[in-house]
Amino acid sequence: MKPIKSTKPLKKQDLPLNTEVARKLAVIEPVSALLARRAGAMARKLQDSVQDIRQKSEGDFVTAADAQIQDYIKKEIHARFPDHGFIGEESSEKSEEDRKSFTWVIDPIDGTSNYMHNSPLFAVSLGLLYQDKPVLGAVCLPYFDELYVGMKGKVSTLNTVPIHVSSVPTLGRALVNVVVTTRSNNLAPTLALFEKVTQHAQKTRYLGSCVLEMCFLASGRLDGFVFNAIHLWDFAAAQVIVEQAGGRVTDFTGQPNNMHTTDTQPIVASNGKIHDELLKVIAR
Repeated sequence: MKPIKSTKPLKKQDLPLNTEVARKLAVIEPVSALLARRAGAMARKLQDSVQDIRQKSEGDFVTAADAQIQDYIKKEIHARFPDHGFIGEESSEKSEEDRKSFTWVIDPIDGTSNYMHNSPLFAVSLGLLYQDKPVLGAVCLPYFDELYVGMKGKVSTLNTVPIHVSSVPTLGRALVNVVVTTRSNNLAPTLALFEKVTQHAQKTRYLGSCVLEMCFLASGRLDGFVFNAIHLWDFAAAQVIVEQAGGRVTDFTGQPNNMHTTDTQPIVASNGKIHDELLKVIAR
């Protein structure tokens, strides 16, 4: 399925209020795209010889490639933007002291279990917060040769072509991704959530990479995305891409997600048209 190209004008409320921030983002955007592409190429090359697999926690793994790619991104960012903060999934830099006016949120390989099994369903994700608000996202899907970029004030793109979420009007006609975790303390709740959405959606899926799934939503390949326990690095970049493609992203109550924490939290993303219906189903 080809992504949906955008023909809709940008809404005024999507534009950055601060022209100085907009100017800085215009400089940062191409750098984020370049680093996402380079890191994606590294990830694909390293996948052929995945080494030093370590279990961080139940159902959560990290490889030498995760650390190597994150170190590369961090080094490049600090060289270009030394006053920016940095939060990476594979590092201890997750405290308030690590946040600045501009703070990068990085997931070097989202979908590590897929990656370990030589699956193409993984992503490299670079998100940028300004005063704890998501303003920029660059995501590379190496095996698809796809680069998604979203920035406040612009329509999201896929390989520089503007994209838009689907126009599916109802949940009954929607393809929705519902994340199912293997962690024992959350397996039953996620299975229950999957069953609940399955009863109302046309079809449900789980692909194993939150970032990839949300980018598929932004390009019209999915209509909804649901997870009850997502981390900041799994959606900071993709949220901007979805919203600037015309979609909507909230928690389970319809409120904005908390960008101040790295603890898990619930998330719903959609094409906007099915969002309220999806929230009602989740609340039952």
